This record gives sequence, C-alpha cells and structure tokens, in this order.
Amino acid sequence: MVFLGAAVEYTSRNFQDGAQIDDCCVIEPYYRYSAQVGLTSPSQGWSVQLRALNLTDEYHYGFRIDATALGDGQDFRLASPLPPRTYVAIFNWTY
Repeated sequence: MVFLGAAVEYTSRNFQDGAQIDDCCVIEPYYRYSAQVGLTSPSQGWSVQLRALNLTDEYHYGFRIDATALGDGQDFRLASPLPPRTYVAIFNWTY
C-alpha cells in the first residue's frame, strides 16, 4: 500500500517575551508546510516513510526573550530558531 500525507501549520502573531510591550519580540504570522509519502505492508509488518518538514524553509523563532528583564544591566536577547527544512526517512518493522 502507498500512502501520502500533508500538513499545514499556522502560527498567528504572538509575543515571545511575555511582556507584550516590546516590538523586538513580536513574531508575525506564518505558515509551515510538511509532506510525507510511504509504503507499507500490513501483512508483513513493515513500512517505509519519507518526510519533508518545513518545505518552504521558513525561518522563525520558537522562543525569544529580551534578557534585559533579568536585571543584570546587559542588553541582549535569547532566541531559539525553529528547525530549517528537514528530511527524514523512517523504517518500521513489527515481528
């Protein structure tokens, strides 16, 4: 059997610093697209999948905070970007 799949992830405009007053940490709305294709044999217990995540290679932050709120007087920001376009191969075998 062959299977196909697709997903659309939408994130609305949000504030990553929690204070909701600093435009430095506003993340604008964006879409991310993923797709998968695979082969499976339920009677033999195996499957193979190929997945592509973030197909349009959108670059956004999953976490971002203005660290000046920590009170140490330094002006810097912490950030963690979401993964770029990624390809994954998965093999399952049930015996």
